[in-house]
Amino acid sequence: PALRHPRRAAEELVEGLAGHAQAVVVVEVLHVQLEGAVRGEVHDGHDFVADAAARGAAAAWVSTEWARSRPEIDLPLIVADAPVAGLQRLRQSSGVLTPTQITLLETNQGVIMLQEAVQTVERTTHQWQQIGESLACIHLVHGQRFGLETQGYFGPLYQDNRPLDDWATFYAERRLWPRLMSAIDAGHVPSALIRQLETLIARLPDLCGPPIAPTLLHGDAQQNNYISSAQGAVVIDPAVYYGHPEMDLAYLDYFQPVPDAVFEGYQTILPIDPGFWQRRDLWRIYGYLAIVTLDVSYLDRLSACVRNNL
Repeated sequence: PALRHPRRAAEELVEGLAGHAQAVVVVEVLHVQLEGAVRGEVHDGHDFVADAAARGAAAAWVSTEWARSRPEIDLPLIVADAPVAGLQRLRQSSGVLTPTQITLLETNQGVIMLQEAVQTVERTTHQWQQIGESLACIHLVHGQRFGLETQGYFGPLYQDNRPLDDWATFYAERRLWPRLMSAIDAGHVPSALIRQLETLIARLPDLCGPPIAPTLLHGDAQQNNYISSAQGAVVIDPAVYYGHPEMDLAYLDYFQPVPDAVFEGYQTILPIDPGFWQRRDLWRIYGYLAIVTLDVSYLDRLSACVRNNL
C-alpha cells in the first residue's frame, strides 16, 4: 500500500520470503532497497551480501552469527533473530536472568520465539529493588562506540544501530530524526510540534548532559519487560545497543509509575547522575515518537516532553 513506510514494507516482504528463497532477495520499494540473506537448499544467501552492498542495497537481513563474523561489510545489517541475540548478549555480558529459548517458529506473519515459562511472584519492595539491580548490572558493561554492529527493532519499528562516536549525534541521527520522520509519514505529528522537535534536536549537544561512556542497554526497559520470579528479575523483550544509561532509567516508568525501590536498587550498584531527573523527558521523546507513529493517543505526552526541553 502506498501509505506504508517503504522500509517497513520492504522488511515485511523479505520476512514473508524467509525459508522459501534460495539466495539473496533484492527488494526495492519506493527506491529503498533491502537485501534478505536466507539459506535455501541450493545456496546460502549470505554469500551474496557483499555483492548486494556494492550494488547499492540499503541494508541486509542476516543471521546474528553471520553478522558478528563479517564486520567488514559496509552495510546496515538487520538480524533475523534480534530478540534472541539481544537476550543472549545481556545474559552473557552482564549475567542477568533471561528465559531459556526453546525454539523459533516461522509463520506467515513472521517468527514466534518460544521460551520457557517463568513462574511469577507478587512484586513487593524486594522485587522492585531486584529490577533496579538487574538494570544496573547491564549498565556495568561498556563498549567502544554508541550503537551496535547489527540493526534491530523497537517494538515493530526498525531501529538503526549503526555506531557513532558521540552520544548527542547518535541520539539525533539514529533515534530522533528517523522516528520523527516515521511519525510524520504516518501523518500523526502537527506542524507546530515538528518545528519544536527540529529546534530541540539542534540543541541536543547542550541538553544531553556530561559525557558518558557507551553503555550496554536493555533498550526498552519499561517495567513490563521484567518478570519478577523467585529467582530474581528476569529480563525479556530487549532492543539492545550501547547508549546512554539514562535511556533505560527513563523508560522504567514511562507507561506508569514505579516505586522508588527500583531506583534505590539500581543505586546499590551504580549512582544516578543528579541531572537525570531533569533530562528524563528528553530520553522519553524517542519512545513517545515511536508510539505516536502507530497511535496518536500519546501525542499529549510527547508534546509535554518536548516543551519541557525547549
